[in-house]
Amino acid sequence: MGAYADVDKLYGYTIKPQTIDGANANNIDCPGLYSAMRTLADGDRNPKTGACSAISVAFDLEAIPAFVIHPQKTAEASGR
Repeated sequence: MGAYADVDKLYGYTIKPQTIDGANANNIDCPGLYSAMRTLADGDRNPKTGACSAISVAFDLEAIPAFVIHPQKTAEASGR
């Protein structure tokens, strides 16, 4: 599934919560990643500046069908 994600929100949800130790352990350069996301942004173009504030994202989803079957109401259960 593909979509656009706001760069600031995506960064805030995924990278910003990293601790210094977590970023180091995962070899993440947080300022560099933010800069790259801004550079590669390709959606939600500002007509005045031409700058984009959203980046293309893709999600790999796996789903299974699910059904909710509500039980039949009986006269006793409905209080009649």
